[in-house]
Amino acid sequence: MIKNPQIGAACWIVIDIWETICPAPVIITEEAEGKYAVRWQISEEYSEVYDGLSNKDLFASERDAWKSIKNRKEKNQCRKRKESI
Repeated sequence: MIKNPQIGAACWIVIDIWETICPAPVIITEEAEGKYAVRWQISEEYSEVYDGLSNKDLFASERDAWKSIKNRKEKNQCRKRKESI
């Protein structure tokens, strides 16, 4: 999580690409009422925009994004165990 995101700053988000969760490097492009829009520049000709993100969805480093993914997977495994009991 980034505590004070700034427009133009580089950061990381967690995305789902063909059912594979992974970090993606992005640039913060807009902010409105505590929600952020970011751009993932995939190639010179192609980019994707993700909007409606909170500061909890933005990570300062790729390592932090991977930690978030790991934590999500662990929480999901615990939920599945509880449901099977």
